Amino acid sequence: SVVAAAAHSKGAGASKWVTDLSVANPGEVETEVTVHVQRWQADSVNPEPRNWSLTAGHSLELRDVLASEFAIDGNATLRIESDRPVVTVSRTYNDTPSGTFGQFARALPLGHAIGDEIVGHLLMLEDSPRFRTNIGVANLSDHEVSVEVELIAADGTEIGTEVLNLSPRGSIQRFRMIRDFTTSAVEGVRATVRVLTPEGRIMAYATVIDNKTGDPTYIEPIVNTYKADMNMPGAANIRGANSSHWVTDLVISNLDDSEITATVDRFERDGDGAPADTVDLSLAPGQSLLVRDALTTLFSSKGAATLAIHASRGLAAVGRTYNDTPSGTYGQLVPGLDISADRILRPGSVGHLLQLEESGSAGRRTNLGLVNTEQSPAAVAIRFFDENGLLIGVIEKQLPPFDSIQLNRVLRSVSGTGLRNVRAEVRVESITGGVIAFATSVDNRSGDPVMQIAWPIEDRKKTPTDAQ
Repeated sequence: SVVAAAAHSKGAGASKWVTDLSVANPGEVETEVTVHVQRWQADSVNPEPRNWSLTAGHSLELRDVLASEFAIDGNATLRIESDRPVVTVSRTYNDTPSGTFGQFARALPLGHAIGDEIVGHLLMLEDSPRFRTNIGVANLSDHEVSVEVELIAADGTEIGTEVLNLSPRGSIQRFRMIRDFTTSAVEGVRATVRVLTPEGRIMAYATVIDNKTGDPTYIEPIVNTYKADMNMPGAANIRGANSSHWVTDLVISNLDDSEITATVDRFERDGDGAPADTVDLSLAPGQSLLVRDALTTLFSSKGAATLAIHASRGLAAVGRTYNDTPSGTYGQLVPGLDISADRILRPGSVGHLLQLEESGSAGRRTNLGLVNTEQSPAAVAIRFFDENGLLIGVIEKQLPPFDSIQLNRVLRSVSGTGLRNVRAEVRVESITGGVIAFATSVDNRSGDPVMQIAWPIEDRKKTPTDAQ
């Protein structure tokens, strides 16, 4: 699996960017994990890979991984190999005296790579007085690769196209790429990424940065998955702790060559299982519809909700939920999840959440959300483990049809405070239900959140390149 972007580097405005990497062994036997580093500088020598043995249930947390483990000052791509399935996530953030401002990125399996007629789409890009966008590409091949990046405006028209030439195992990050093609403020931009070189394989990503706060949001590519039924958890227009105000923006993209009608249902958190509101939206071919403050704009509502998006043909969708302040926004990506695929926890399947924390005023807190995407009830058990794999607590919840709940500061109810590097195992124990489980970790000083989904792991042995 691959983390396309990791850092130990200085950025604009005296920012200092570092990456924490976490690898967990959820299995019942020991596994060997190897981390390889591909430096972005073409003339740099890559360090020797590092190896770790992870016992059953163990979670390895590598704070500021490039500096602490590889003595690197700069940027790099990380490749993680293991002889059994592992779970790997990362968090890259600006470390400041007033707290951290960061973005979450999971390690993507090599099967998620772009190439061989697999196209990647990056949504919700922007270059305006409010936000700027960087686009990155990492070459996973042992030969040179040419990559085409096409920028498409919200109305479906082309903004510009550029071909990036990458050295073997090389990486490129294009800063404010949109500005190279237009000086106008643009929002709701989509980037389409294609590999032009036969047998070339890459990972691509975008980082959208608030110009006032410097807070980044990591955009993971959507690869050849134009779905007709998606759920977006964690939508909000709600007041939170410490005078925070949480709002969700939504983008729905029509990647088809004909007009599509999308239906969006709003399910209230702790609701009665029926849609509180429904709205139909028409999208022209290639259009990306950006809806600011989606709950208010589409439904004239406030509170917390899950959005269910349906269409007769394929769509792509993402959201961003953020604390809206006079000094800018602090937010997290909210993916549109395909409810028919393996991103949903089914009866008997297990998902994992890493880097959970409940610590003091200088640390972070964790909220955990559960969404039942089906009309049958679901029973969910959440088991929490420390870094050594020892069970520290269990929470069991019953979810009525289409219901959702959020457990604020969930670790406090499990084992108090002073907890770091906690792993949660989420299991659907009923014979019905399709569940989305997610965690939001919030910096106690800055109020900046990051969100992760509990991805299911299949109970079969995977090859090193498939481990995730």
